[in-house]
Amino acid sequence: MGPAVDHRMDEQIIWNFNLNTVGLPVIQNEWITDPWRAIKKNYLPWWKDKMCAPNYITIDKINMYNKHWEWRRGLENLKKKHAYYD
Repeated sequence: MGPAVDHRMDEQIIWNFNLNTVGLPVIQNEWITDPWRAIKKNYLPWWKDKMCAPNYITIDKINMYNKHWEWRRGLENLKKKHAYYD
């Protein structure tokens, strides 16, 4: 195998939701179904494994990674509000 080429296409997709039968994304609220499991998760972006490669890390990728992580934490906070205040 030769060197891996990273086209950064997977980094543009922040959310990795399941799709329903018509192809629309379905957002599961784990704070309602299993809050103990939701507490244990860290909500890192799903492409976090790429950050382990030493030649992959650059300042713009770290900034994008932190921005995606912040957005995912924001969604989880919104899901918590919906679970406990509705």
